Amino acid sequence: MAAEAVGRLGPAAARGVESIDVFAAGRDRAAPDDGRLRPPYAIQTLLDELTLEPVVIRDGHADQIAPLTAGGAVDYGEPIGIAETIYTLHSELATFGESFGCRSASFRLSLAPALLARLKELVGAPPEEVAAAARGAASPSNQTVSVHLVRVSTTDGRATTVRAVTRPHFGLGGSVVSTAAPAAACVRLFARGALTAAGAHPPERCIDPLLMFAELEARGCAFSFTS
Repeated sequence: MAAEAVGRLGPAAARGVESIDVFAAGRDRAAPDDGRLRPPYAIQTLLDELTLEPVVIRDGHADQIAPLTAGGAVDYGEPIGIAETIYTLHSELATFGESFGCRSASFRLSLAPALLARLKELVGAPPEEVAAAARGAASPSNQTVSVHLVRVSTTDGRATTVRAVTRPHFGLGGSVVSTAAPAAACVRLFARGALTAAGAHPPERCIDPLLMFAELEARGCAFSFTS
């Protein structure tokens, strides 16, 4: 998504990418309000996202910031709308600087307020309490809608945003599908000879964005672009 956004900016991006920000959110609007913990994926992964120091790129250099640092409100569009975010640790920050030469970059996550509040209660809890919470949690919802935004701006003030909305598919919720489907798509692209890179590469350097989008659009995901 970042590579496609940079490509759409054309010569403006060639003159300099100022910032790349990634935003992720997932919601199950049909979830009952019964007080039960309803994580979109593994509780330990969620707790890692709340406790490990996020990495951001500032002035071209990687910096660590405090866990749970507020990332501001973001408009994810329908069906989520405007939601508060926190900065969190994610692997894009390891490669975006080198791949795009951007001066700043971040990854921000929006969790449902009730879920975030319950997870905060588990931060620093004994392992047995976390394990008990995991055992009592509801299974990941098969009705979750997942939204990802990648917003790229250039040094001369131009900007574009790529938006991906993943809805339930295969009988699974969008948060699960949006995580698993890209990996499966890479296997198909390898099998067809459309993906030929060997070794360890970040996806923005070795995958044609439109080939990946086509694979995901057949599996519950829709992409849109705004400038």
